[in-house]
This record gives sequence, structure tokens and C-alpha cells, in this order.
Amino acid sequence: MKVTLTDKELAMCDMIASMRYWKGCGTDSTIIDKRKASRIGFCAEYAFSKQFNLHLDIISNLEKDSFDFISKDGSTIDIKATDYPDGNLLVKNPQHDIYVFAIVDSNTVYLIGYATKQMLLDEGQRDFGYGPTYFVKRRDLKTW
Repeated sequence: MKVTLTDKELAMCDMIASMRYWKGCGTDSTIIDKRKASRIGFCAEYAFSKQFNLHLDIISNLEKDSFDFISKDGSTIDIKATDYPDGNLLVKNPQHDIYVFAIVDSNTVYLIGYATKQMLLDEGQRDFGYGPTYFVKRRDLKTW
């Protein structure tokens, strides 16, 4: 699913990502620049909220390990994003009900699919050099 962000939406995403970066809780990435990771993550969250018409609470989302959305049935949703075109869903510590995987490419966000917490636990952990991480291949993600 492809979501295109306007220049104004990208400017807003940049501003909020910077706010998260300075707050220090936008990401715990050790792989890439944390400011870049904050931008990628917030663009994906915004695109998801835009696509599914869900409220994006930018204030309470500043807490580390908080979820990004609550579905109508009460499930917690966390958005995971990358700018790697061949990326897969990686989650350090699954504690939410649903994990959405997105790929951010400039002003385009591809909402690839999602996995439940149980799917992640069933797949088990792998170590990619940064400690044990739960992993679901993108081809195994559920789609809308």
C-alpha cells in the first residue's frame, strides 16, 4: 500500500521527528543516524494515520516503548520502518498486539504489511550483530 506525503506533510514530519530526536526517545537504533531514524519512523507513523484515518497522538508517543495507535477493538499498534528497500520486520521486545512494517522512500511510504505479537514470538529470535531480535520476513507479513 503506497502513501504519498506532500511537501507540507514532510515538513511537519521533519519538525516532529526533530522534537523526538532532541527528547531522546524517538529510537534506540544503533545502526543508523538517530535523527534519520526518527524522521523515517515518524513519516511512517504519519502515513499510517493518514491511510487509515487514525488519530496520531504526538504528545503521548514521546514515551520510549509506547505504542503508536490503538485500533477500534483496543489492540495496540506499533509502526516499524526502514529506508532499506529490501528490509524486513525487526522487533527487539514484542510487547504490543500488532506491528506494522513500512518502507520510507523520500515522500513515499510503503505500508508493506503487519505481524501480530504471536507471529513474532512464533518466528523466534535471530542475532544480526546487535543482540537477539524478533524477525518476520516481509513476504510472511499479513496485508490489508
